[in-house]
Amino acid sequence: MLGTTLALALLCAPALAKEAMGHPDTTGWAPLFKEDLSNAVRPEGIWTVENGELTASEDEAIWTDRDYDNFILDLEFKMGPG
Repeated sequence: MLGTTLALALLCAPALAKEAMGHPDTTGWAPLFKEDLSNAVRPEGIWTVENGELTASEDEAIWTDRDYDNFILDLEFKMGPG
């Protein structure tokens, strides 16, 4: 009986699974920081944008100059040795 129940559950599982959501429509989205970092609150000389990548020469925070209520943040990061 347990084997039959388990087999039935495994056969029905794909039908009950949710369809994967695609990436939302990004029309009207704005980047968090401008390329020149003019809308960032940060210590001078620490944060730069190079080839579209936000980089820091020291362990210091960076903030936007405004608050956001509804956002999606995708990050890719790489840390140096140490």
